Amino acid sequence: MRFGDLDLQTNEIIVSSVQYRQMADRILNTSPISRRSGNKYLSDDFTTKTIVMEGHVVATSASGMIGIVDNMHRYLSLSQQDLVIDTDRVYIATCSKAEFPELSFTRTTTPFTLEFLSAQPYAYGDNLTAGFVIPSGVLVSTIPTIISGSAYAEPQLTLTTVSGAGNSGLTKIKVNHVNTGAEVVISGAWSKGIETVLNYDNATVTLSGLLQDYTGNFDTFPVGTNSIKITFEGSNNFGVAGQITYLPRYYF
Repeated sequence: MRFGDLDLQTNEIIVSSVQYRQMADRILNTSPISRRSGNKYLSDDFTTKTIVMEGHVVATSASGMIGIVDNMHRYLSLSQQDLVIDTDRVYIATCSKAEFPELSFTRTTTPFTLEFLSAQPYAYGDNLTAGFVIPSGVLVSTIPTIISGSAYAEPQLTLTTVSGAGNSGLTKIKVNHVNTGAEVVISGAWSKGIETVLNYDNATVTLSGLLQDYTGNFDTFPVGTNSIKITFEGSNNFGVAGQITYLPRYYF
């Protein structure tokens, strides 16, 4: 258990309880209904998530106690740090409250309450990657992928044309998210060995690290089975190596 570089479970810092299994706060967007009671539901949004820890600081001397608390404040003052509670999930959080109600220069132990706010309502799992190969000559290929977690994902799709010299023959790549119909279309002239990255998190396309114009729109991938249909246009497809990478999201 840690916040950034601060270990929160040591012989000196002992966390006894954590409140974090609840979903983040949720706001309903509504509009009044004329001549009727109640409101019309429009949409809803998850907002910030609050995580509360309680425990004790234990030291061998009063001066040691002050030093431990000073060191905790040093790290707790940092913003947007990794907050790790479970081994497989990470929150991005900021400590909004750090209370040591019985702290004094004569005590060797004191209780504490820490409150963290996560601007994102999710915890994130380890980065997951699945690779695939589209052989030379195949112009249309549908790639299945399974999204894990309990909330939607915004993956990164990487397509790398076969290495070598010269033009790959490609002039257009269409990437269609079959589940929703959302499609991104990229036009250009691909040399061999060019890496094309579609980032569904920030809705960008890059070719060998440089931003590239595109048409269409990005969307999100729900939990479960998703399919991506990739269509190549041009004189030929000399083969593409691809991978789909994403961070699973969890509501707690």
